[in-house]
Amino acid sequence: MRLSHACRWLVVSLFLFVTLPALAATATGPQRFGIGDAPPALEPLAWIKDKPMQPLAPGQVHVVNFFATWCGASRESMTLMSRMAREHGPALTIVGVNVRESERGTATIDAVSRFVTERPESFAYSVAMDAPETTPLFTHWMRGAGMYAIPTAFIIGRDGRVAWIGIAIDDGNSYPFEQALADALRDGVDLDRSRKLHAETSAQIAEYLRDREILADMDAAQVRGDHAATLAAADAVIAAHPDYRLRTAYTRLGAMLHLDEADALAFAEQELDALKGGEFEDRAEVIAGSLGSVIARHPKASPHAQAVAMSYLQRGLRADPAGYGGVLNWLNIAALEHARGNRPQAIEAQTQALRLTDGVRQITPDMRASIEKKLETYRARPEDSVD
Repeated sequence: MRLSHACRWLVVSLFLFVTLPALAATATGPQRFGIGDAPPALEPLAWIKDKPMQPLAPGQVHVVNFFATWCGASRESMTLMSRMAREHGPALTIVGVNVRESERGTATIDAVSRFVTERPESFAYSVAMDAPETTPLFTHWMRGAGMYAIPTAFIIGRDGRVAWIGIAIDDGNSYPFEQALADALRDGVDLDRSRKLHAETSAQIAEYLRDREILADMDAAQVRGDHAATLAAADAVIAAHPDYRLRTAYTRLGAMLHLDEADALAFAEQELDALKGGEFEDRAEVIAGSLGSVIARHPKASPHAQAVAMSYLQRGLRADPAGYGGVLNWLNIAALEHARGNRPQAIEAQTQALRLTDGVRQITPDMRASIEKKLETYRARPEDSVD
């Protein structure tokens, strides 16, 4: 399930989403609900786009999609929701609800309104904003349904009851969003399939939240830049949970690069060797690419480390040459070539990444624009810059 790409997507990297303020908001214990139940009231802090709709209109199919402006997966869902709004017209009402904004963004009505206004193609539907401190919508809707990752969508049928809950952009859903929405519009949702998907998703969310609790000390040390404490916390995690070795590897590698580059490079090779004959052996080349991206991003990587990073990135590219993975691999190679002073190679790699974005749903308009802007930066000669 692609929960992070719902934003570190919820697996080896997903999705990222636990913060103490957000968890504290759930301490009151919202009333639980699920498929076939009436949803909580939709009472946001503010309506950012279009008029308030409380209660939801009877006899109308609704989609309520929870998002944050800082989340790449949320931006992907905006494109999907706009397409659904345009395709189904007045037969469907979609509401995007901004939640968890304070975790990374500026959680003000003005900031969210500006984000929405600047992207009219991404918001062909109504938009509301949760109160960032009391978080009633996140608490009663998301946590009440056992959800946490964003974007999460709810389909409400004409009978006013919840017909589907899940990550709308997840291609691996056992009951895909677009199919469930089409079924809702003809009053034919398969509630058994919806319940099965909801159970699967909420179980993964619970596992993810447990993971974040286990990794909390390591993540906190990483955020404050305490590399020694990051390694100590990672050691403690692995001592208590040996199966977390791979989950801590990328963070550990990043910290080690700050402390002793030679040890870090030896660690990366050791981790790849450890995959042989194990559960993730068939993912070794993809994992090599991920390790290479960590080394490539290190600001003080030596020429030797950069060469190691390039070899790992090329392995990753061979294993994952197209689609979203291919885009990321080429972008990492371009950044590394630029750091090594290889301007033509950086331009070529960035161009390859840009070519691959066509037809890749995860690439939002903002992401493509950022890739194009970086390509122009690589193309600009030093003598063209103005002091």
